[in-house]
Amino acid sequence: MGDVEGLGEIADLDVDQARRQPVEVDGLDEAVDVAGFVPSDVAAVPDDATLRSIQASAPSTLRGTFRADRAPDLPAELDGATLVVSVPGAVASIYDVDGHTLVVGEALEL
Repeated sequence: MGDVEGLGEIADLDVDQARRQPVEVDGLDEAVDVAGFVPSDVAAVPDDATLRSIQASAPSTLRGTFRADRAPDLPAELDGATLVVSVPGAVASIYDVDGHTLVVGEALEL
C-alpha cells in the first residue's frame, strides 16, 4: 500500500481495506472462495520444502478522486476526476525451506 498512500496526498481514496488483507485458508478450495479464481498447482518446490500456510486475498477496487485543493498543480480538467483500479484476488503458498521462506504467489491480471 506504500505507493497508494502517496496518491492520498492528491486524491480522496476509497479502498476496502478489510477485503485486501490476506487471510490464512485451509486449502486451495477455500482459497478459490476468497480469491475468486482457481490458482495453478505449484509444480515444483525444493525437496526439503514444507508447506507452512496458504493465504488468499479477495479482489477489491481502489478509487481515487483527484482534488485541486490537495494538488495545486493539478490541471483544472482533472479536478474531481476519478481513477479506478480493480485489484485482483491473490493466493500465496508459503513454504519453509531449510530455514528460509519461499512464497509462491499468483493473481489474475491487474
